[in-house]
Amino acid sequence: MIDKILSDYRDNLFIDKEHPVFRGSKFIGRQGVEAKKMKHLRHFISEDAVTWSVCRTLSRLDPAYWLKRIIEEAFNRTNGDIYSSGLFLWHDVPAPKARLKCLLNSLPSKRQHGI
Repeated sequence: MIDKILSDYRDNLFIDKEHPVFRGSKFIGRQGVEAKKMKHLRHFISEDAVTWSVCRTLSRLDPAYWLKRIIEEAFNRTNGDIYSSGLFLWHDVPAPKARLKCLLNSLPSKRQHGI
């Protein structure tokens, strides 16, 4: 796969291209050097750029216009039935045991480091 990086992150955004967050420490590191997150934003298939553009666009629209329809589609429910649905964002859940095992197995062993 070609690893194409755009010269300007704004070419990847649809909306709010000059938002102050892009001049913050997550994007511009010490001494004005580009932070890793900025490089991700400039990648031509950047998930960060898509997320920013979609969420910023939706935040400017009246939720009555789009939220009900998304919930109906996502939960296959209609009309008043959608109000019995739940949507929890950023809810902490434990990592699956298989993921923890994979992470532990990827750690360098003590023998490799002479410990």
